[in-house]
This record gives sequence, C-alpha cells and structure tokens, in this order.
Amino acid sequence: MQRRRLLALLAAGTAGLAGCNAPDDPTGNDPATRTTDPATDAATDRPPTDEAPSVATPPPADEQHDRLDLPEGDGFAQFEPLTMPGADRAGALAGVRYRTDERVEVRLRVLSSASAEGPVRLAATATNESPFVEHVRFLDIPPFHAPLRVDAAGYADVELRDTSYRGDLQLLPTAESDLIGTDPRVERTDAGVWRPAAGVTHPDLPDVLRLEPGDTLYGEYVVVGHREGEGELQPARYRQSAPEGGFAVTLWERGAPGPSADSRFADRTVPDLAGTWASDGTSERWFHEADASTPTYLYPSAERVEPPGRIRFTYVNHGEEIAGGNPYDWSLHKLVDGEWFHVAPRGINQPMGFVQPGDTETWDRTFYGGDGLDTGETERRGALVFGGSDGVAHLGGGTYAARVGISVDDRDPAALFELGGDETAVVPTADAETERREDELVVTDRTRVDAERPRDLVAERVAADAAEAELDRRLIPEQVMQPWYAGFRNTLAFRSELREGFDRVRLRTSRGVATNAVGYDRKALTVAFDGAAYRVEKRTPA
Repeated sequence: MQRRRLLALLAAGTAGLAGCNAPDDPTGNDPATRTTDPATDAATDRPPTDEAPSVATPPPADEQHDRLDLPEGDGFAQFEPLTMPGADRAGALAGVRYRTDERVEVRLRVLSSASAEGPVRLAATATNESPFVEHVRFLDIPPFHAPLRVDAAGYADVELRDTSYRGDLQLLPTAESDLIGTDPRVERTDAGVWRPAAGVTHPDLPDVLRLEPGDTLYGEYVVVGHREGEGELQPARYRQSAPEGGFAVTLWERGAPGPSADSRFADRTVPDLAGTWASDGTSERWFHEADASTPTYLYPSAERVEPPGRIRFTYVNHGEEIAGGNPYDWSLHKLVDGEWFHVAPRGINQPMGFVQPGDTETWDRTFYGGDGLDTGETERRGALVFGGSDGVAHLGGGTYAARVGISVDDRDPAALFELGGDETAVVPTADAETERREDELVVTDRTRVDAERPRDLVAERVAADAAEAELDRRLIPEQVMQPWYAGFRNTLAFRSELREGFDRVRLRTSRGVATNAVGYDRKALTVAFDGAAYRVEKRTPA
C-alpha cells in the first residue's frame, strides 16, 4: 500500500509524501509539516509544501559501485564487530542486510574501527533486485537518512544518561558516497570521542530514490557522537528503523561486556537443571554467576516480585559469536528441597533463531500467585501450553529459574528469581462433579461429556510415606495445578478422601487428559505428592 501511494504521488506531482510518517519521528505526526528545534529537541509546526517530491538517481550503470559482499554467517544472521579504543568502547553492527517491499536490498559493512586517525567508517549499498523501476523514500532505506537514535526501550541493565538527540550517534556521509561531494569535518575530543566539527550537519538529501532494475546506490559514512553530547559515548543500542528493516550499532565497555549490577543471588549455589524437562543434561550459565567479563547472559529485569509480578528476561550477546537456538524455547522451574521441578510450558514450537553480537532477545512473563485463577481464566490469560503465551498461574512463593534455549555453546543461559506469596493450594477444576460409589470417589470432568475415546484415571494411595515406595516421579503443587495436568489435579485434589475411607479416586475423563498425566506409552505411574505415594493408572471404562 505504501508503494502504490508513493507512485501515485510521483505521477501526480502532488505534495511531498504527505501522510507517510517518518519511523524515527517521536511525535508520530506528518514529517512534511513537522520539524525539530535542535535547542529543545521539540517538534514545531511548519507550513505544508505544494512542491513535488525531489527525486535522486545513482550514477550511470558503468560508474556504479558493486553491491557489498556480506560477512560470513548463516543467511540473515550476520554481524560486523567494531571498536572505539579511544572512547573505551567495543561493539557490533547488527542487521547488515534487509529488503524492502519494493525488493530493494540494503547491505551494510564496517570498513574500519575507530582510531586516532579517524572514526568508525561504514559502507552501505541499496540495490534494486526487481525487474521494474522502483521508487523508495530515503526515509525507508537507512542508513541513507538521519542520525542513529538511542534505543531506550529496556536494553537489559543499561541506564541511559541521555535519550534526547544529544545522546545520538550520527552517520555523516563522506565524499566516497554517491550524491555527496565532500568529506565532513570531524574532530576528536579529550575523551577520545569523534564528533562533527562546529557547524557540520547531516546534508539534505532528495525525498525519493529512483532505481532502474539492477541499479545500486553507494553510501560511505563516518560514525560520530553528537556535537552537543556529553563527554563519553554511553553504552547503549543505537538504532535506525524503517517499515521493512533497519540496523543497529550496540556499544559496551571494552573488556567489560557483562552486566553492570550485582545479582542478589551472587553468593548462592544451586544445582543445574539437568534431568528436568527441556534440559539436555548440560550445565547452565547462571546470571548470578556472571561478572563484568561475561559476554553473554540472561538478564532478569527483577530478581524478586510479588504475584502477580512481571519480569522481562533479556538475553544479551556482547560476544564475538552468533548465538543460535529456538526463540520459543524457554522454561520455568521451581526449586524445592534442593531439587528442580519443571513447571511450564507443556511443549514448544520448533523454529530456529539467532542473536547476533550486539543484539538481544526478550521474553516477558507474568507470574500469578498460589491461589491462581480458575481453569478457564488461566487458559484465556495464557497458560504457556506451547510456549507462546506470557503468563503462568498457580505459583507458590519460593525460588524459581527461567531458562532459555539460545546460546553460543551447549550451555543454556538461566536466571534465578524469588516469587513472594503463599503456598499453592491444590483444588479440583470448577467443572469437576463428584459422587460416592461404595469404596470409590467418582469424579467426572467436562471432557468426558463429548469424549469419543473416554478413559478412567484411577488414583490409589500405596504408601503413607513416599520414601517407602518405588517412585517414577515427584510432583509439586505448581505442576499439578497446570491445565495440562488436569488428570493429576482432579485425582490428587481428593487425597484427603483416600486417607479417610475411600480406596481409590476414579476420574471419568477423556483419553487426552489421562494421557497427559500418565504418558502415551505407559499405563500407570507411581508418584510422590504431599509426602505420600500414589499409583495413578489409565483404565478403559467398563
């Protein structure tokens, strides 16, 4: 839709791109009628123009640069390292390739890191891969426009001093760029930061780039701090975005890529998650064991919350390798009596993803208390059945671990947190109906009503002390109360009845509910719960 509108404007020769918002415009208003006062960083009105948009073209085909080669890497998971030794910063360029809806592909490379002779230099090409003449706005193909903005939205534990234009990085085109004839004047401060010399600004560019099939526009840039910026460059992510792509430069302290704050669990020793669901038996990289030298880690926005509490977990890659894995692969575990118990999710989707050096991946999760929500509300709010929802209910107070399946090696990153609140109460689902049949307590749930393959799930108490029984597994209340374990929930919730006269609890349910509890290829399990041992068996109704 944006492309058709742009072509219509060009054909009609009407006002310059009215109605298309610049992605970096903080006001959200039409850039054709808004400008920015550099003294205040505030938007001010300016009258609309009736002039047609100005159009630029690259040099003739025989004078054009070749499209940039891409760095080594898998597909789009590529990056470029960079350093600013004088400013005591290391970093990376992430997002070195993207493609617009018009099939204009933009590629970026780092030509050189900063030194005493000059600032970081980047190169970029924009190539028309379509068989048609294409028109694209310069605003839609960064870095061919505007300074890099500071990405202030929750970058791990980085505290930004300045999110105004003064905290920006700027890209100044050099004489090697198409459409530019002179080099910018730059100077180096006492803090080792390169910045524009007095009076130097980003040159004005035409509104629209016209590309014949196969045409390439070349740009070369120096990366500098803002003229009015404070002393050193702040560690942060600096981003240029567009509707179909963009890129980012991330800076961190040289030699200290790790978290800047100490963990409240710094002196805590916990077992690995090996043997629990979603663990392949290797040890984890715990956030509370990370220090300033740790290049990759999982940062929790809080290490203690009261329910309902929300935590953002951010995987940070300040290393020299691309981290690979599954962005849907995360798991929640609770520590009880020195043992980890997997709580959620039930399963995960299986795509592949990457986190490049200088980039991050985030997971936002809400944790509800031990009183939880009823089953229907839990399903509506998100129960993490397949890892895509963001809430877990029925969690009692205690120590938890969040683990994610993205890493640079075979050690998954993980982070501890404390959840306040009371213990989790195990109660039957709201739809469970009970009746007494001699020595049995019969429970019927809603899945039995329309079940094509009904099953009974029978629970019997086999030992008052679980230590005296041969067990298949131990269960904790937070597990039993999850929606996929309704079979355990609607039997073990009546464990007091098994102590007081009933021989067994028979749950009349569906095959799916029974299988989720016991397993597809097993008939029965012996489980420890609340100190006692119970045999839970699948049976075909008589």
